[in-house]
Amino acid sequence: MATPSTNATTANDLLLTGAKENNLSTVNAALQLGATNSPGTLVLNTSHAPYQYQLNETNYNLVLIVGAYYGNREMVMRMYNLGANNYDVAMAFAGLGGHRGIVELMILRGATNFNGAMDFAALGDHQEVVDQMITNGANSFSLAMVMAGQGGHVLMVNHLVRQGGANITQDDLNKALIEAARYGHKYAVTQLVMRGANNLNQALVDASSGDHADVVEWLIGRGANAFGPALTRAAETNSLNAARVLLARGGANLTPAMLSTAIASTSDEDMASLLGSYGARGANFVTISV
Repeated sequence: MATPSTNATTANDLLLTGAKENNLSTVNAALQLGATNSPGTLVLNTSHAPYQYQLNETNYNLVLIVGAYYGNREMVMRMYNLGANNYDVAMAFAGLGGHRGIVELMILRGATNFNGAMDFAALGDHQEVVDQMITNGANSFSLAMVMAGQGGHVLMVNHLVRQGGANITQDDLNKALIEAARYGHKYAVTQLVMRGANNLNQALVDASSGDHADVVEWLIGRGANAFGPALTRAAETNSLNAARVLLARGGANLTPAMLSTAIASTSDEDMASLLGSYGARGANFVTISV
């Protein structure tokens, strides 16, 4: 493959910058300067967890996808007229952004990955797009449940459970619970447990790793008791607030061996001091009692 000229590289950079800034004028200027449809990489920042996506595609498809996310119909059509054709990914990101018109346009162009678009719409908390995908044949709710949990979207969780019916499995509920706990979405955690999710111990571990003390407290109140693994994850991630709750609530469930494992997992002096105050002894830190 021939290496793009310096001018083309500059124009390509400008093209992707225009896409990220949702600026059609900049995109058009880049095209006039000779931007090409060579392979490229673009990092798209969004307001939806996990917040950042690295996209690897041809330049025109990258602009198509980002334009779809922003709901920029003119940008989408500009790239379509230049031959961009990754309609499925563009439809998914239009779903994430909640742009039903762009979603419909991608379907008219040939997009068929309705399950993928439903997943992203669930992450974006766009019920209308979810229903649009179900109408078109989406019927795999597993990842949509996970992404709704990841986003902490309580109403979306309930909607998917209603729409999915028997297609929603116990495993789907538990995976969504774990994601909600990992990102600290207490109300989504509550709703998922009410809906039947029961892997409270893994949720406790994941909530501890993110220092979500309120979720940790709630899960313990519901019967979660994986204090050792949860405390180790809190120590590994220096999650002091979660560790305080685990130590206060753990009582006899926290054995000396668990405390030793936890203190050996941290290099943070504050965490080591906290663990030491509960009797932890480790190779890296010495606790002195007076």
